[in-house]
Amino acid sequence: MMYNTQDTIIAISSGSMPGVRHLLRISGPEAVNITSSLINIDLEENRRCVIKCKVNVHGMQINAVVYVFPFLNSYTGDLLVELSLFCSLGTAQLILETLVSEKVRLASPGEFTARAYLNGKIDLSGAEAVAEIVSSSNRFQLEAAQKLLEGKLSGIIIQIGEDLINLMSLLEAELDFCEEETLFITAEQASLRIDTILTALESLIDGSIRYEAMIALPSVGLVGAPNSGKSSLLNAISGANRSIVSSQVATTRDILTAKVSLANGDCVMFDCAGINIENKVDILDELAQQAAIEAINSATIAVFCVPIDSSNFREDTRILSLLRAENILYVATKCDKLTSSELSEKISLLSNMLSGSILVTSSKDGRGLDVLRDAINEALVSRELELGGTERLAVNQRHRSAAIHAVECVKNAKIEILNGNNELASIYLRDAYETLVNLDQEKSVDEQMLDRIFSNFCIGK
Repeated sequence: MMYNTQDTIIAISSGSMPGVRHLLRISGPEAVNITSSLINIDLEENRRCVIKCKVNVHGMQINAVVYVFPFLNSYTGDLLVELSLFCSLGTAQLILETLVSEKVRLASPGEFTARAYLNGKIDLSGAEAVAEIVSSSNRFQLEAAQKLLEGKLSGIIIQIGEDLINLMSLLEAELDFCEEETLFITAEQASLRIDTILTALESLIDGSIRYEAMIALPSVGLVGAPNSGKSSLLNAISGANRSIVSSQVATTRDILTAKVSLANGDCVMFDCAGINIENKVDILDELAQQAAIEAINSATIAVFCVPIDSSNFREDTRILSLLRAENILYVATKCDKLTSSELSEKISLLSNMLSGSILVTSSKDGRGLDVLRDAINEALVSRELELGGTERLAVNQRHRSAAIHAVECVKNAKIEILNGNNELASIYLRDAYETLVNLDQEKSVDEQMLDRIFSNFCIGK
């Protein structure tokens, strides 16, 4: 689509979640006039204001607060009005439908942020950061996206670009004054500068949260012997009956997942087939157990479930030896089946066998579930901090592809410098520079690219 910044657009910017407060956003030359007619207050003389009012629509009077932002100080760079409505989502949509006319149209996905970009209020990385912030599902993704919005990525690119320009200028000076004896930079010096640039680029790629990781939630896998209480635990933690609970062995064969909300964000918890080392029922059972082990070993956190009412724990220790997961929480399940003295004795024995602390739980009476949730949350936070945590940037696929291309160009430039071909090296360095700088410059971004970027946004953002 062609972005037209001269007309007036409108959308509900608070999303589609039910609630008693919703935000209606109007941007464009008619924003003030349209809002004035809706609230029966002349806003022409109040181009920078906050006004409590009532919205009159279909005989209803809705309490609202109007925020008017002038051209230069608005999010979009256009005249912008935000109407905070104290009403249901259905009523907000009714008001929206009333306002859509020849003078105002419904905004496309991401069109408010697209206007901010086109009007110079935000660069392209900042625009993409807005989308990442909206879609963030845990605090690490959110903080990474906020750093992108604050311009940290742009700052890194600017510094790398300056290093590339400085090196290019020296190489090209060599070409311009090749007949003179002046030596602007040696091959060894140029090679060292290129190594510094490569380190910065590779750090940007390897040390950042990639787009694929940004959209994927951390995973928590439940593992244990058949009938170890995994399915009941998944249902109890997630608050939904995602997994079949039965006394019959091997009732779970597929990998079942549930989204779980924790203190620092969301995770995906999954239940899979119980690991039965000696008695595999059939080929399907064997395949299910292989899939279970692979899934657990690739999970962010593994929760090893041991039924505490077992006569011994030899099978559990053998199962544990099959796992390669780096982060394991040990959980004793079915604790409601033992007396306090029996439970204390069994927990002590199990703790010695596993050489770790044991979380005591019961899906039946809810014992220890909150403690387990906190332990999972802390384990996920620790894991994220090990990987760089909040110091990493949110880098999407477009950024990453550009950085990878720049790395290849710079490596080729180094080869040409060492071979004495400064002219070819300068061409490669210029290609790297233009690739990086073009990430944020409007002149290099065509309409099709803008469509791909902003089509991933929500309407109203």
